Amino acid sequence: MLTCTSGTIEKKKNGSSVYYWLRLNLVDDTATERKKRYQTKRIPTGLKVGGKTGKINNINLANEQLTQAIREFTPIGQDTRFDKYVEYWVKEINKSHDLELSTKEAYRYKAEYIIKYFADMDLSLADIDASVIRSFIDYLHNVTSTKGNPLSDVSIRDIFKTCSQVFSFAQINGHLYKANPCASVKLPKVKSRQDDEPYIAEEQIADFRQLLEDNCQYATIRYAYMIGLFYGLRRSEICGLKWSAIRNGNIYIEHTITRVNTVVAKDYAKTDASKRHCALLPEIKEMFDQIRQEHERNKLLFGNKYRDTDYIFVWQDGRPITPDYLSKSFRKIIDKSITLDKRLHLHNLRASCVSILAHRGISLSDIAMWIGDSVETTTKYYLRTCAHNQLQTGQAMANVLF
Repeated sequence: MLTCTSGTIEKKKNGSSVYYWLRLNLVDDTATERKKRYQTKRIPTGLKVGGKTGKINNINLANEQLTQAIREFTPIGQDTRFDKYVEYWVKEINKSHDLELSTKEAYRYKAEYIIKYFADMDLSLADIDASVIRSFIDYLHNVTSTKGNPLSDVSIRDIFKTCSQVFSFAQINGHLYKANPCASVKLPKVKSRQDDEPYIAEEQIADFRQLLEDNCQYATIRYAYMIGLFYGLRRSEICGLKWSAIRNGNIYIEHTITRVNTVVAKDYAKTDASKRHCALLPEIKEMFDQIRQEHERNKLLFGNKYRDTDYIFVWQDGRPITPDYLSKSFRKIIDKSITLDKRLHLHNLRASCVSILAHRGISLSDIAMWIGDSVETTTKYYLRTCAHNQLQTGQAMANVLF
């Protein structure tokens, strides 16, 4: 690893002009030969001697460049600029064999907000305190996501957690010798999804089916949403369904397709509970039969250009449909509805599945097994109780007491 022991500013003539150059004295700790161990690096500044850039003397700008250049070759530690340390953390995360590619890309995505904010600040890792973190949180409440929307409270919380992970990493690796500044910063409590997250109620199913009929010209997409609702599937599970997963009168949820930046297909689900099998009812089998017939027609239509895979939900040319497309298409369809909640997202089909089954008297443990989640999570995030069921509950208690 190259480290800088010292640096100076030199003058070098180029034609009729004289420019400032940076000279860095470097040491390579890994080199065995003396000539390779001690090195000199010269860097042009592009600044003329005696000149000004705007109202700032070029010599002052050259000194700033020298300070920055020395930092580039300074060993990682508490004096490292914070934005550079976050970049270093991302690189170290990418080396991990324990994390999936989608997880690494998610960390990178959240880290970019941190890097962008601190890039223009001359703050080292050790300089960051709770007040700086609070200012960063205030900044996040006023920026937009890559999609042009304000960051949600959940997104801000996740970015904050990523920031905290960076400091924890620094402590573990001996780069920071003080408390994690994020530990003393309290974020506003995120409103429980159980209180306000939308879902499709049982009495709205007919409207939902009609909405899909009217706005999904490609039957495969329509069936993807219906089967997702029926089994309470995550979008990665919908896209990952394969023909080989339909066997012995069941459908096996054992393969997923995820995407942050890169599409990743894998033969295991999100959690141990996620890997499951559900009964293949005649109504669902009929949908799959129609999809298969559509596949056969498309094979004849596209010929050699058809991409023959084992995936069920594919485009006309056989390419697997991605999770992003399903989510965006779902939102566009919901926007056309008059009766359904405009806030509905694809993931809300899981909540809808749970609510319908719960209101039909199915036990939480059976529902959790059906959708591939824990009973606790099923109860906390997905169960919905409408006013009608509250009335039934109250009446049952009244019948006992009065």
